[in-house]
Amino acid sequence: MAKDPFHQLDVIRKASQKGRVITDCYRLMYRRELWIKAYFRLFPEMKQPSQEGNLTRRLEGIITLLRTGNYRFKNLCNTHTKKIKKDYTNDYLVQEVICIILDKVFAPRGRAYGYSKHHSEHKVLTHIQHSWKGLTWCVHGNVGNVRCHLNQTSLINYISKRIRDQRFVNLIQQALIAVTRQDSRDIYGKRQQTSLPLLLEDIYLDRFDYLMEKQWKYVIKEFDQPGDGFTPQLQYIRYQNSFLIGVRASKKCVRMIKQGVINLLEHEFYLEWKKVDITHMTRPIPFLDYEFCKVKQKYFHQTKGNDLPIQESTKSYVIQLYISKKMVNQMAFQYGYGDITSFQATPRKKLLHYTEAKILHIYNTELIRITNYYKLAMNGHYLRPLYYLAKASFIKTIAMKRKTSYRKEVKRMSRRKQGGLGLITSHTKDQKNISSLF
Repeated sequence: MAKDPFHQLDVIRKASQKGRVITDCYRLMYRRELWIKAYFRLFPEMKQPSQEGNLTRRLEGIITLLRTGNYRFKNLCNTHTKKIKKDYTNDYLVQEVICIILDKVFAPRGRAYGYSKHHSEHKVLTHIQHSWKGLTWCVHGNVGNVRCHLNQTSLINYISKRIRDQRFVNLIQQALIAVTRQDSRDIYGKRQQTSLPLLLEDIYLDRFDYLMEKQWKYVIKEFDQPGDGFTPQLQYIRYQNSFLIGVRASKKCVRMIKQGVINLLEHEFYLEWKKVDITHMTRPIPFLDYEFCKVKQKYFHQTKGNDLPIQESTKSYVIQLYISKKMVNQMAFQYGYGDITSFQATPRKKLLHYTEAKILHIYNTELIRITNYYKLAMNGHYLRPLYYLAKASFIKTIAMKRKTSYRKEVKRMSRRKQGGLGLITSHTKDQKNISSLF
């Protein structure tokens, strides 16, 4: 084993990608550098530990318990009093270190994107735009709620085939039981910070990716007949629970693939029948809150003739991304802006206890997030009604907080920004800081 634990993790990742069995994962947890990295992943807002000595003693105590094999996960949710205990940091640290090691062992297979922060939705959609032009059919669906229907025995058996370290596998099994037993919120009302449940779901779906690869080989051998001048193509993408299978083949081949996927998910996973569909690539296909389809475009280029250059046009297909009107209506309802069909804005009463600067910050953060997420869409103008509705909702929220009318607030805000909406966020003797809505 290497002295640097991060170098050892790179060795584990390369060995796992070659299909080798991984060992000595439990001893890797004795390195304190991994625990410090796990601590900063759980608490990224802390650049330097406030009590470095206490943190070192805490980590040394956990490592000592792991060496002697006496570490046990605590039940954070007491079934009798239904109150969450305060000592939860140790369990989260152990789970996060397990995540660091498992993330290297079970790297995403092919075009399967898991819950890692490095796998963004834009990366997946950009790959579809560049490499799905020659496909004709798409089989798309969703594997459903994996957490509710996760078979722990099959998951542990699948992990033990890739990791030959019984102590580490037993620790994962104990952590899995603790995760299902813990409450989803901690004592501060925040979501559970460790990413172990999401990673275990992704490992469980890694079996789905492996079986799908075996099915590809069968389909290609069945339909790839030499001499007919047509070679079928398949491309597979899974992002978390949603998957796409792009196919360039006959309709009979696509139906066989769909039936194979349904049979696979019926025996191995939970899936409703309506979640697997076949759609032609020229029709809109929903994926990651986008819609993509194949569109024909003309390109003109000049060719030299006998006397004068001649312009010739060639037709080619491109993949374009769109925003659906249904998704815009859903976002307006989700954020509480109002009804976009009748264009009736509503005030957000849940924000009235915040300050005006905080309300403005919440609206700006939501609108910037929406704009950045849908920056790949060709019809970005579909978001304009949503912006106008959010603007009206913001004014009504401020008017309700100040107990004035909508018209008075419009005049008061537009007077400071010469037509735009301006709100005083801080007031001093020398100057006034005026912030505007996005």
